[in-house]
This record gives sequence, structure tokens and C-alpha cells, in this order.
Amino acid sequence: MKRLLVFPAALATVLACNVPGLLAMNDTPGTDAGEALYQQSCRACHGMMPPAQIAPPIPALANRYRQVYGSKDKAVAAMASFMAAPSTDKALLGRGAMQRFGLMPPIALEQKDLETVAGWVWDQYDPDFDTRSCR
Repeated sequence: MKRLLVFPAALATVLACNVPGLLAMNDTPGTDAGEALYQQSCRACHGMMPPAQIAPPIPALANRYRQVYGSKDKAVAAMASFMAAPSTDKALLGRGAMQRFGLMPPIALEQKDLETVAGWVWDQYDPDFDTRSCR
């Protein structure tokens, strides 16, 4: 009977001592912060799944920025610049999308936070996402 109690206690101790290590193994720097910023500043308009209601879904944006810029650094810089001061010159959406959704308002975040959320958007890329489902 004592062995039955010792094993669960030992297992619980080992797992409890290693929780920070386990969490760190699966954590990409900026991922949690980027998602939190998305939830706070972007989610009201940009959902994760179609159909697009107020603005294009995040995977559609991630796909478009990858298509146009190819590298994360360039795409993040472009997204952060657009979010800080949206303009038709910087918009990557087609004419139909601009007519449907209009130009988004500027996002009032610090530059590093804009870059963090832009990096998170980049990471939401899904090669199987069908952008036609947004129409």
C-alpha cells in the first residue's frame, strides 16, 4: 500500500519541478505577447476564420504578406508601418477588399508592440487557407 502512495507523490514532485522547463520548450518568444496584443487590439475586426465580416481574417493577411514580402523581417516592418499609419499606398489588399472594408484606423501601440503583433500575424500562416472563402 505504501508503494501505491509513494509513486504518485514522486511523480507529482518530478512534474512540478520541471514545469518551467516544459513550458519553456514549447514557448516561442513573443508568441504569447503577440497573441495578447491581437486579442486586445485586432480581434474585434480581424477574426481567425472566414467569412470576413468587418476586416480580412488573420490567416488571409499572413498569406498575403508572405506572398508579397517573402521574409518575416520585411513583412513585420511593413505590417507595423501600416498598422501605425494605414494608407492606400501601403495597403496590400485588392481593390475589392478596400471597397468592401475600407481603410483600417491606426493602431495606438508602441512600435515594439506593433512589431510583436505583426510577428504573431506572420506566424499564423496556413498554406491550406483558402483566401476565396473570405469573399
